[in-house]
Amino acid sequence: MASQRTAFVKFDFGPKCKDCIELNPVWHALARESPGQLWRVDCLETPEVCTDRMVTPDPEALEPVFKSFNGTRWRRLARKEPYPVRRTR
Repeated sequence: MASQRTAFVKFDFGPKCKDCIELNPVWHALARESPGQLWRVDCLETPEVCTDRMVTPDPEALEPVFKSFNGTRWRRLARKEPYPVRRTR
Protein backbone atom coordinates (compact mmCIF):
# COMPACT_ATOMS: atom_id res chain seq x y z
CA MET A 1 0.00 0.00 0.00
CA ALA A 2 1.35 3.43 -0.93
CA SER A 3 1.95 5.85 1.93
CA GLN A 4 -0.47 8.76 2.21
CA ARG A 5 0.95 12.26 2.25
CA THR A 6 -0.83 15.04 4.03
CA ALA A 7 -2.26 17.70 1.73
CA PHE A 8 -2.79 21.28 2.84
CA VAL A 9 -5.67 23.34 1.45
CA LYS A 10 -6.11 27.12 1.59
CA PHE A 11 -9.76 28.17 1.29
CA ASP A 12 -10.01 31.73 -0.10
CA PHE A 13 -12.95 34.12 0.08
CA GLY A 14 -12.48 36.53 -2.81
CA PRO A 15 -11.31 40.12 -3.25
CA LYS A 16 -12.30 41.41 0.20
CA CYS A 17 -9.94 38.92 1.82
CA LYS A 18 -6.66 40.86 1.73
CA ASP A 19 -4.71 38.09 3.49
CA CYS A 20 -5.97 35.59 0.90
CA ILE A 21 -4.70 37.77 -1.93
CA GLU A 22 -1.37 38.56 -0.28
CA LEU A 23 -0.67 34.92 0.56
CA ASN A 24 -1.41 33.66 -2.98
CA PRO A 25 2.12 34.24 -4.40
CA VAL A 26 3.71 32.50 -1.41
CA TRP A 27 1.19 29.64 -1.57
CA HIS A 28 1.79 29.18 -5.32
CA ALA A 29 5.57 29.18 -4.85
CA LEU A 30 5.31 26.54 -2.12
CA ALA A 31 2.93 24.50 -4.29
CA ARG A 32 5.52 24.42 -7.10
CA GLU A 33 8.07 23.00 -4.64
CA SER A 34 5.62 20.40 -3.25
CA PRO A 35 3.47 19.20 -6.16
CA GLY A 36 0.19 17.61 -5.11
CA GLN A 37 0.51 18.63 -1.47
CA LEU A 38 -0.75 22.24 -1.50
CA TRP A 39 -4.11 23.23 -2.90
CA ARG A 40 -6.15 26.43 -3.10
CA VAL A 41 -9.96 26.60 -3.27
CA ASP A 42 -11.84 29.80 -4.09
CA CYS A 43 -15.01 29.56 -2.03
CA LEU A 44 -16.80 32.20 -4.11
CA GLU A 45 -16.23 30.26 -7.34
CA THR A 46 -16.86 26.79 -5.87
CA PRO A 47 -19.00 27.21 -2.73
CA GLU A 48 -20.11 23.58 -2.85
CA VAL A 49 -16.52 22.40 -2.30
CA CYS A 50 -16.17 24.67 0.71
CA THR A 51 -19.53 23.66 2.13
CA ASP A 52 -18.62 19.95 1.74
CA ARG A 53 -15.46 20.64 3.76
CA MET A 54 -17.37 22.57 6.47
CA VAL A 55 -15.92 25.92 5.41
CA THR A 56 -18.60 28.59 5.17
CA PRO A 57 -18.22 30.48 1.87
CA ASP A 58 -18.47 33.97 3.34
CA PRO A 59 -17.66 36.89 0.99
CA GLU A 60 -17.10 39.11 4.03
CA ALA A 61 -14.40 36.82 5.46
CA LEU A 62 -11.19 38.69 6.13
CA GLU A 63 -8.77 35.77 6.31
CA PRO A 64 -8.31 32.41 4.62
CA VAL A 65 -9.06 29.07 6.26
CA PHE A 66 -6.39 26.37 6.23
CA LYS A 67 -7.12 22.65 6.55
CA SER A 68 -5.06 19.51 6.22
CA PHE A 69 -6.16 16.18 4.77
CA ASN A 70 -4.29 12.95 5.45
CA GLY A 71 -6.27 10.71 3.10
CA THR A 72 -8.99 9.90 5.60
CA ARG A 73 -9.57 12.96 7.79
CA TRP A 74 -9.80 16.76 7.47
CA ARG A 75 -8.35 18.99 10.19
CA ARG A 76 -8.64 22.75 10.54
CA LEU A 77 -5.26 24.35 11.16
CA ALA A 78 -5.34 26.93 13.94
CA ARG A 79 -3.55 30.24 13.54
CA LYS A 80 -2.07 31.75 16.66
CA GLU A 81 -0.07 34.63 15.16
CA PRO A 82 -0.78 37.11 12.37
CA TYR A 83 0.29 35.95 8.93
CA PRO A 84 3.92 36.84 8.23
CA VAL A 85 3.08 38.79 5.09
CA ARG A 86 4.87 42.03 4.47
CA ARG A 87 2.37 44.64 3.35
CA THR A 88 3.51 47.05 0.67
CA ARG A 89 1.84 50.17 -0.59
